[in-house]
Formats: sequence, C-alpha cells, structure tokens
Amino acid sequence: DRGSLTSRLVKASGNRFSVKVLSQREDVPLATEAQALNITVQTPVLVRQVILYGDHIPWVFARSIMPLTTLTGRVAELRNLDNQPLGARLFSDSSMSRETVEVAYFNAQELAVPIGVSNSNAMLWGRRSVFRLDQKPLLVSEIFLSTFEPNRSDDIRLIRIHMPTFGEPRTLLVSNPWLRLVRMDRPIGVYLLMWPTLWALAL
Repeated sequence: DRGSLTSRLVKASGNRFSVKVLSQREDVPLATEAQALNITVQTPVLVRQVILYGDHIPWVFARSIMPLTTLTGRVAELRNLDNQPLGARLFSDSSMSRETVEVAYFNAQELAVPIGVSNSNAMLWGRRSVFRLDQKPLLVSEIFLSTFEPNRSDDIRLIRIHMPTFGEPRTLLVSNPWLRLVRMDRPIGVYLLMWPTLWALAL
C-alpha cells in the first residue's frame, strides 16, 4: 500500500482522528535511518515523534527524520506542523515522490518506539519509506501499536493470520482487496494443499 495512511486512519476512525506530538528536536539519525537516507550518522536532522490517535485510542507511533538540508526554502514549513499530520502535507504536495516501502516485524525497542508508548518487548508491525519534496529527502516510519483496532472499513482491515510455528496469531494491516482475494484470513485451503504436497516431496 503506497497511499496515505493518514487519510485511511481518518476514515477508519469515523473522522475521530488526532495527532499528539511527543517530541521534536534537532539530533542525529540512527544508523539504519542514516542508511535509508544515504547520509552519515553525524548529519544533523530534525526528529519528530508523534502518536496518531483513532477515536482517542493510540493507533500508530510515527517517527520522521528530516535532514536540516531538507528543511530549506518552502519545505522549511515542516518545522511548524504542530499537531497537524505530516502525511496530509506530504500527499497534498505535487512535488512529492516516494521510494520503496519497507516493512518490518520487530520488538518495539528495535523499532525505536519510546518505552512510554509501548512495552519494549512487544512485537509490532512497522513500515517506513523515504519521501522527497522538491527532491529533498525525509524518512517516515509508522509503527502499528498493539491498541490498533480500527473499525471495519473498505480501506483498512485487520486480518489475523495463524502462524503455528511462531506462536499466537499476529495482527497484520492489509490493503483491500488483494490479500482477502487470496484468502489470507482463512488459510485452511493453503494448508490442505501444502501438507499433501510436502508429504509427496518427502517420499
């Protein structure tokens, strides 16, 4: 899904969507963030961390890394977002381009989620991508918190995929209608075909 998460959350929450700024400060990026932005770990950046709420429930932790060299000209206005969602600003800009979306499933600590937001050992889904405004890069990471339970909608749906080898079912954000088309929410058909095939290959 390469669309605007903000617009989907607004719809999924029935327009009861809000942003809380946790921090915004000049700092240096983490090593993986520097690699994604093709900068050094000593490059000064603006780090913005927010919580995206749906119906007053924390749904998403977002961490944005903006090199100070990006925050020049008209793009400098990103310093003054306050409680406005960055996503809405990005997707309304005609110069915006987006690179490959990376998806990860790690514990909250590895995803740089603050301890006060989530248990550091909680396993969470996250995604990140580099955006460009006027060809100037910034990195946006979005981590789906364990309290993420949007209402049923045409744009966002939660599907519980059973992975017997890896413990409890995991909650995965998917985009309609493709994963539902292949019945990822009801994988019994996959299992019925997989086990006889594996058995035959083992003979």
